[in-house]
Amino acid sequence: MLLWLWNGESDEWQAEQAPPGEPFPLGRQAILLPLGGDRWGLLARDEVVVNGVPALPLRLLADKDEILINGENIFFSAESEAEVVPFPAPEKEACCGRCKGKLQAGEPAVQCPRCKVWHHQTPELPCWTYGATCSSGDRSTKDGNWRPERLRRKRAEKKGVI
Repeated sequence: MLLWLWNGESDEWQAEQAPPGEPFPLGRQAILLPLGGDRWGLLARDEVVVNGVPALPLRLLADKDEILINGENIFFSAESEAEVVPFPAPEKEACCGRCKGKLQAGEPAVQCPRCKVWHHQTPELPCWTYGATCSSGDRSTKDGNWRPERLRRKRAEKKGVI
């Protein structure tokens, strides 16, 4: 799960990864709560707004929800960062989504955060970074995360919301 926060110094959105399965405070007004699986809830005070509507005490969040706290926009993304990890020991044989070669337990690999397909990622087999997208074509391997539009931030500033 990623939170997109505006960085005024660099004038761009920056992602912050929330620790999986742990509550994540958003200042004094709200806290993100893991609800099991990929579901997250927002426990918030009255002044917090999600997609233009008061958040109520508890709100189930959906991918790309916009949260407004103290005049600051935060975007919730159900995606997570793609990272190279040791391939877990599978129950049955598993193959790389790109080269179709067998994945071995413990070898460096990447699981696409969107489609969940595993890919080799070694110097000899850089299958995750080989192409511009995941083998399913669903996610960019270079800058794979959705990010809020820059125009959305500028629009909010013009309206005096921020």
